[in-house]
Parts: sequence; structure tokens; C-alpha cells
Amino acid sequence: MVETVLKATTSGTVPFTYEGETYHTYYKVFGDLANHTKTPLVALHGGPGLVLEAISPLADLSVDASIPVVLYDQIGNGRSTHLKDKPSSFWTIDLFVAELDNLI
Repeated sequence: MVETVLKATTSGTVPFTYEGETYHTYYKVFGDLANHTKTPLVALHGGPGLVLEAISPLADLSVDASIPVVLYDQIGNGRSTHLKDKPSSFWTIDLFVAELDNLI
């Protein structure tokens, strides 16, 4: 079996402002978001504690099905801003929905 290693066409961080503070969300894009004919897939890794590499096999869709794929590390994980001093009350569904909305 031959394993193909896909490289992101784009990666970086996008600023994310929440409750007056700015953080950074790290992302990787596989495929071409500008010239696509299919709706891109934006995949969430879940957590806590997981990172985008946990769902990296989804990037194969960018080649196998010509679907652009966006993977990202939610704040607090991976290459995104880490916030060790935030209380548990900070980590809400609304926070992660806002982060996803910001990324899109």
C-alpha cells in the first residue's frame, strides 16, 4: 500500500476576537477555495485536547473528490492560542461557534 502525504495549499492563523480579547486560530486548507465547484468541507476536531492532525485523513477528499478541505485547531489546542488561565466558564459552545463563524 502506498500512502500519499498531502500538503496544505495554505496555512496560517486568523485573528479571533471574543469578549474584547484577540486570539489566533491556526488553519490548513487543502485544495483550492477560490476555484472550486464543490462546497468546501470545514472539519472540527472535537476535544478537548485534540488537534487538526487527528482528522487529517479528511484532507484526502481534496484529491479524491475535488472538495476543498479546511482543518483548524480550536483555540486552546495545537497551534492556536493557548489559554491556560481561563476559567472553565470561558469554554462554552458559544465560544467555539463564534470561532468557527470567524474562521468561515
